[in-house]
Amino acid sequence: MTKNKTLYTLPHLIMRRLILIATLAIILVAPAIRDTDEGFAKRYDRPTMGGTYVQVIEAAASTYNLPASLIAAIIKVESGFDPRAMSSRGAIGLMQLGFSTRKAMRVSNPFDPVQNILAGAKYFRSLLDRFEGDVEMAVAAYNAGPEAVERSGGVPPYSQTRQYVPKVMGYYTQYESGVAID
Repeated sequence: MTKNKTLYTLPHLIMRRLILIATLAIILVAPAIRDTDEGFAKRYDRPTMGGTYVQVIEAAASTYNLPASLIAAIIKVESGFDPRAMSSRGAIGLMQLGFSTRKAMRVSNPFDPVQNILAGAKYFRSLLDRFEGDVEMAVAAYNAGPEAVERSGGVPPYSQTRQYVPKVMGYYTQYESGVAID
């Protein structure tokens, strides 16, 4: 009686190797994402307990050519750095992604800080491009929607948006100067 040998094809071996590499990458990279360096935590006004989002914010900033301090300012105002934040209108996570934004950015888990921050940054980049680099208009559009900003020719006359824009810009300025916010 002969033993039945399993022959591994080249694609099968490559797939096994990729799975091994991905597993190792997760094991090695996960601690970096949860960096607890107190200097970074103070810079972005987050508690060090439970990990920080500095690497994710900086990766998103680098990927979408945005200031990390601006992404951090949006997160501060949107969710107070709470990855489980939910609004009454269905916006979810750190950057409070609405349903249509989650769908457009192909976010499968809006509570995942990495997916949420990357999608929020990508969406903000598109707004910044749409408003030709005008940060205040892009911030207003992030809150009220780009159509509302275009209709009003500036920050829409909504009280929430009129309060939101200066808050984000204030945190942005403070984070940019390195001042920690208590």
